[in-house]
Amino acid sequence: MGLNDGFWHEVILHTLLYPYLAELAEEAKGNGMPILRHPWLVEPDRPGLWSGDQYQFFLGEQLLVAPVLQQGATSRTVYLPQDGWWPLFGDAPLSGALPAEGGVSAVLWPAPVTELPVFVRPGTLLPLLAGPVDSFYDGASAPEVSTLASLSAAYRLALYPDAEGGLREQRVGSATVRGSKLSPDFVSEGLLLDGVALPVCATEPVPPCRSGNGEVFVEASNATLSHGESRLELVADSAQRYVIGVGGAAWGPWSEPTVVEQLDVQIAPPCMDE
Repeated sequence: MGLNDGFWHEVILHTLLYPYLAELAEEAKGNGMPILRHPWLVEPDRPGLWSGDQYQFFLGEQLLVAPVLQQGATSRTVYLPQDGWWPLFGDAPLSGALPAEGGVSAVLWPAPVTELPVFVRPGTLLPLLAGPVDSFYDGASAPEVSTLASLSAAYRLALYPDAEGGLREQRVGSATVRGSKLSPDFVSEGLLLDGVALPVCATEPVPPCRSGNGEVFVEASNATLSHGESRLELVADSAQRYVIGVGGAAWGPWSEPTVVEQLDVQIAPPCMDE
């Protein structure tokens, strides 16, 4: 269809966020709160986020987006409500932010042409689809077209613990997920599932197992992952499949940045034949 790899990479990221976006859509339906939010709606006591030319917005309450609007810029100053926010694809909380006016912290953040700076509120468990799908329309009948039904009860859990290692309780499918005293290296050698050491995954992961890329594969209704004092509890009415990781590791191969050479400024409309 003439679309380049960089375009599809962004489409896949948006697709993986479906559980989070669906939750925001339900909230908008219930109380009118928009999915894209002016910073004042989320952090009214921090004018450093919205009183000048910061040009940032929230996606829900957990994601802060800092678009690059200056032509040719490869970095921008990002203003954060507090310390400890995570880069969306980071492996640890942000470090190097400095106090700024208006009750915020500021950091100069790299922003290459293919990347949009996005940050996650500490203490967030971000639910994602287990993988990309071709269509959100469940009535699609072509066998080569994957839909949400093909990922029924299958999720990725991206963990962004706060300074104490805590996560806000999150409903994911039929499960309630809780985390405490989690560290950035939670998924590593020594991780236990219900008290039993997790084996290393084979080439094709078969749950339960732990990959060398910071991912855990689990299929269960009720389960507890632990590593020292760190605990992640999954309590569900029925079995679900999970890929679990801390920060960017949970996004699997889709956390890798788009290579600039993959961009093509001549992009045909998505529905146009070759």
